[in-house]
Amino acid sequence: METIRVYHSLWKSGLLVAVCFGFTALGIFLINAGKDGIVAWLATSFFGIGGLFMLWLILKERITHTPYYMITDDGIIMNSGFKTCEVHFADVECFF
Repeated sequence: METIRVYHSLWKSGLLVAVCFGFTALGIFLINAGKDGIVAWLATSFFGIGGLFMLWLILKERITHTPYYMITDDGIIMNSGFKTCEVHFADVECFF
């Protein structure tokens, strides 16, 4: 069997990054408008960090040509961005 490489969808990931940066911009606007609420700060930090992380994952995957999933004869290798996990088919009892 040949090795199957699965990459993230560029359109879906790009849309997710755009939505995250949109919520970050909205949070910054609320902070600048004087709405000094905890929700604006939490939204800005959460969506800002999430958007930057997704952008980093997209760029890292495209520049280094490393797939998110790689299915081989022996198992599945998942590259989540920080660490690589490998599941051997010999260790799997069944799929459902």
